[in-house]
Order: sequence, then C-alpha cells, then structure tokens
Amino acid sequence: MNRVVEEFSVTDAESGPYGISAGADGALWLTLVHSGEIARMTVDGVVERYPAGSRPTIIAAGVDEALWFTRSGDDHIGRITTGGVMSEFALPSGSGPFGMCAGPDETMWFTEMNTDRIGRITPEGRIVRFELPVRDAFPSMVVCGPDDALWFTLNQANAIGRTDLDGKTTLYPVPGPGAPVGITPNATFPHRHPNHTASPSALTAGCGQRWKPAQSPVSRHSHGNRLLHSPTTTPARHTAQECRLSHFLRGRPHPRGRTVT
Repeated sequence: MNRVVEEFSVTDAESGPYGISAGADGALWLTLVHSGEIARMTVDGVVERYPAGSRPTIIAAGVDEALWFTRSGDDHIGRITTGGVMSEFALPSGSGPFGMCAGPDETMWFTEMNTDRIGRITPEGRIVRFELPVRDAFPSMVVCGPDDALWFTLNQANAIGRTDLDGKTTLYPVPGPGAPVGITPNATFPHRHPNHTASPSALTAGCGQRWKPAQSPVSRHSHGNRLLHSPTTTPARHTAQECRLSHFLRGRPHPRGRTVT
C-alpha cells in the first residue's frame, strides 16, 4: 500500500518541538522544549504559540478538555486551556517530570524521571505520588491501558511497569537490550536505532491519523523542527515501519513479571 507523508514547519530552528497531542478543539498541541512554549497547530498548519515555562516536555489531553504537560526544567505540571489560559502546579525540586496521560479516574498521571515515582494530579491540582519498587530506572512515557491501569516505560531498567489506581506496581522485564521510551496501548518504541535514522519519541492519534515529532539532530536523515503527518488509519506498528523504526517491541505481559505492593 502506498502512503503519503506530509511535513509541516511549525517553529524556528531553535525551538525544539517534542511532545504532541490532539486537543478537544480539533487541533494538535505541541511542546517546544527549548523555547519554553506550547504551540497549537490546526490540521491546515496554522500555528499559535504560548509561553509555558522551563522545558515543557510531554503533553496530553485531559478529561477537563484542557491540555496538561510536564515541565522537566523546573519540576512543574502545566495546564493550558484550548483558549490559551495557563496554570501550573509545583512538584518537589529535582523530581524531573516527564510522561503524562489521562487516567481512567478523571485525573492526569505523570512519571518522575529522577525520583523513580509515578503520580497523579486532579483537575483542581491535588497531587499523589507513588514510589516505584526500582532504583535509577528513569520512568519515561506513561499511558492508560485497556485494563484501566497505568503502563509506563522504565528506560534504564529495561522494563515495562504497570500501576493500578491504588499504587500497586508490577514490573515486566523487556527481553534483550531495548531502553524503552515511548508506549501506546499497542506498542513501545526503543530510543536506540542502529541505522541512526530519525528517532521519534512518541506517537499520537489525531482525527483518524497518526502524528509524531520529527527530531534527529545528528542524522543525515534529520527532519529538523517539523512534524511528520501520515494520513492513514493503519495501526501504529505499520506507521513505525514506514518511518524506519528499526527496533519494535509489541507490548505484551511478560511471564517473568513481578508484583510489588
């Protein structure tokens, strides 16, 4: 099957587009990690930008129809409405928030890279954090699974984690070297690729299509500060192949998983 990939220039060369999410307003919302901004882009490529604090990283649509994002540079959770109104919620210094997703309990869930924790925040800003049964694991992306639990990657532990709404955690080792980063209900994407082509951090669904940041600053295949858009409803595993992701791991429970209460 032939596929068409479109590219959209969204920022200047120094802004650093990173996270992306479809919003309740039918637009795509992005984090610009280097310039400290959130961008809103229509499917026609019209872009608006909003100041957003230090190193906005991962962004996700919330149950309140706002966009929530992590600020890894100053240990905050940010929230922006589709009208551009911004608010922020502080975390303990040094926590390093990274992954973000909407949970099944009408809260937002996030990971803390530097403290081996996963947490949740209510729309009103109340925060609960759970310590993970692992050290120096670098918890990265997080997603709500089809079982209404939170699934996340442990980049330096080479494992996938599952936490229920009470904080009970199960670890699933990844077979072989992988250093998992991104995760969806269907797939995880290791960050390392032997052919050194573009290394997307995550995928997001948008209007029946797949969108991802294009970032590869040291590659001759680099797409710089642009977005790649593939107009297809093909499952994520096919989109990954199309974009030359040379390592792919289908997310299935591992028989050696261990549960820690």
